[in-house]
Amino acid sequence: MKIEFDREEFSPQDRATVCKKLGVADATLNDTLFKIANAAFHEYKTMILEHGIPATISELREERLAHLIRHYFERIPHESEIRPLFQLSASSCRTLLRNTISKNEMLFEDILNAKIQSILDAAVKAKNNFRLEIQSDLIVQMFNNKITEKKPGLQKIQLLGGTAAMYECAADTMIFLKKEYPHV
Repeated sequence: MKIEFDREEFSPQDRATVCKKLGVADATLNDTLFKIANAAFHEYKTMILEHGIPATISELREERLAHLIRHYFERIPHESEIRPLFQLSASSCRTLLRNTISKNEMLFEDILNAKIQSILDAAVKAKNNFRLEIQSDLIVQMFNNKITEKKPGLQKIQLLGGTAAMYECAADTMIFLKKEYPHV
């Protein structure tokens, strides 16, 4: 499929605004817009061939985000990356991401496993525990839900005081998580 964008589609000011909101350089904007257009194409293809338009706005947003994850981000995005695309509050983006992943867990299984593996593989040993850098509240929630569900006696992972995305994980919890999320 070939999709082209003419620079005249945006005024220079609009182009700069779009680049800023999407967090991309002007030189890569056309590639970024192609990925977004590709996600939109797949969204409409699914709508036409499979199940029509979703019944509610929240379902429409979840469907759109699912296509953006698959065709634009190609990974689980951070909540802040969703905000400029949906113009929602931070808490609404968090809810949208959580609901989209939960609803499409099997569809995103490979993407989620890759993200989880990269987090667990990058764990750093510190005294009697491990430090994990996790920038997604969704992943933290998944880890803690798995602990609660299968090993409620283990300590949940917790945000390290004074940090924004560094979590402490007890050694026995780390062993459990590595068994629950083996390399695939």
